[in-house]
Amino acid sequence: MSRSARVQSIDALGFFAGALRSFGDEASVALAELEAEVNRAIQWVRYDLKEYWTRQIRLAQTEVAEARLNLERKQMFQDPDERRSFWEEKKALEAAQRRLRVGQEKLEAVRRWTRLLDREFMDYKGNVAPLAGWLQADLARGLALLKRLSGTLESYVDIEPRADGGGSATAAPTRQDVDWEPAGEAVETTEHLPDAPAEPGEPQPAEDGGSSATAGPTRRKNDESQMSKE
Repeated sequence: MSRSARVQSIDALGFFAGALRSFGDEASVALAELEAEVNRAIQWVRYDLKEYWTRQIRLAQTEVAEARLNLERKQMFQDPDERRSFWEEKKALEAAQRRLRVGQEKLEAVRRWTRLLDREFMDYKGNVAPLAGWLQADLARGLALLKRLSGTLESYVDIEPRADGGGSATAAPTRQDVDWEPAGEAVETTEHLPDAPAEPGEPQPAEDGGSSATAGPTRRKNDESQMSKE
């Protein structure tokens, strides 16, 4: 099985991690703002509207009581010889009663909408719970994983194969300092290599390290002495 990988861009992991972090920040802010807006709407219905229509009901009840008392007083003290319809007093009583009914209907609608909003808000929190949980826990784990992958890939691309083709590898210092020539051919040897045979007439180097100038005359004198003896 091949133990190599085709790594084209390690920076892509960094870019992806940055985009993931930006998404997490924006999503967290959006969820927090949305929840705050929903809570404000629910609080407005539950408290502000309820208090408003409760106050309107009390005012309408007071108006109804006053209009009824005014009508009864007019009827009680009317002149026996004069018949009146008390049209204005009756109209005022009907208007007060109508306002009272509207206030009561509105207050009942506020209670109904409060229950409905609470139920819908609980459903909403259940639906966004997976995303909220991912932002709180899984996002951090994902960023840590990307960091480890990036470090692993950086270590991988900094590995130089062995010159003999073996499976092990040594880490190169930097990508720019990598020598692409096989390691054995780049080493300079310090061994003493034998010289090539000299051409005739050229002085031979002495094996004991002496110069060729002194070795030549000595050999000629020995030859002359041998010839004279013969």
